[in-house]
Amino acid sequence: MTSVGGGSVAVVQPRSTATSTSRYRYEWLLFADWCVAAEVAALPASPLTLAEFLGDNPASDSVQI
Repeated sequence: MTSVGGGSVAVVQPRSTATSTSRYRYEWLLFADWCVAAEVAALPASPLTLAEFLGDNPASDSVQI
């Protein structure tokens, strides 16, 4: 419980949030490592950098539209 304004509020973190955070971390590390190998800046990433990264790392068939 967390005290807020004299009352108590339960802080709940859904399991999906933890899963999403883990996935975002994985994707960021993949991108950051790719940027080092490609000798480009991760932040701020240019549109060309993002396009090249996505070209080198396509989504799996299960998530492509």
